[in-house]
Amino acid sequence: MKKLGCIAKDIRKVGKVIQEVNPDIVINAQTQVLTWIIPFVKRRVPKVMEIHFSKVGMDYNLHDKSKIFRTLYFGIAQFIYARYDRFVVLTEEDKHYWNVKNCVVIGNFTPLVSPVLSELDNKKIICVARYHEQKRLDLLVEVWRRIHSKYKGWQIDVYGMGPDKAWLQDRIDAVGVADSFKLNDAVDNVMEKYLESSIFCLTSEHEGFGLVLAEAAMMGVPICAFDIVGVKWLLSDKETALLCPFGDVDAFAQNLSMLIESRSLRVKLRTAAKKRMEDFRIEVIMEKWNSLFEGCVNRLQI
Repeated sequence: MKKLGCIAKDIRKVGKVIQEVNPDIVINAQTQVLTWIIPFVKRRVPKVMEIHFSKVGMDYNLHDKSKIFRTLYFGIAQFIYARYDRFVVLTEEDKHYWNVKNCVVIGNFTPLVSPVLSELDNKKIICVARYHEQKRLDLLVEVWRRIHSKYKGWQIDVYGMGPDKAWLQDRIDAVGVADSFKLNDAVDNVMEKYLESSIFCLTSEHEGFGLVLAEAAMMGVPICAFDIVGVKWLLSDKETALLCPFGDVDAFAQNLSMLIESRSLRVKLRTAAKKRMEDFRIEVIMEKWNSLFEGCVNRLQI
């Protein structure tokens, strides 16, 4: 009963803030406790819920919880999200997984824009990622261990920050690829790093949207990745990238070898991928948000 009293008190607080601000729309970007409260406050004000990660990613973060807990959590989440006027996700895959009628898809926009593209001539492979278990950079190390001796002069450069850097460096040293597999800190001039590279690799277990893929594509760098949530809606295997099932190191190594050995394939994939990324230019994405807001407001004014 005490907890129910606290919830009722929180609802009144949120309602008071909304009344004072008098907004046209309330947007919730997955704000912890407020997520469960906002749909039931000041119902005449449109409410929009948006999440910037996938349902698969949410499940991954709850992997230490029991199956019963996860089932209950997602059941409640689905019930709550359906009470918003609009529920915004990043990909069509996530829309399918959530399966609520108010769900719409609006991807991230691509922040990097450049009139210059990579020349695709440098023997450099780039990966931009956090040093975190979700990114599964250990799989990229294993891929490179298998094929690096065939491609003298080529090297992999990873740019990022995170808790697993030292562990990854130990793995790189242990398998003997330290001379051609470099772990770098995050850099401000990442655009220059893309332009210096001829291939982009992503080995994540899951992504919300895969923004770095969009960045690489806009900079004209062809992509080799696992076919995971957050990737396969953006890219198509053998059309805009080379993709393979998650964890299939042999297939990833084969795809990376194909890209290393064929400049014409790199050009073909990067041309198609850059065209696909036109769907995520900032003006395109902002227009989708504008249409969504106008639709919410107009619907409640009828």
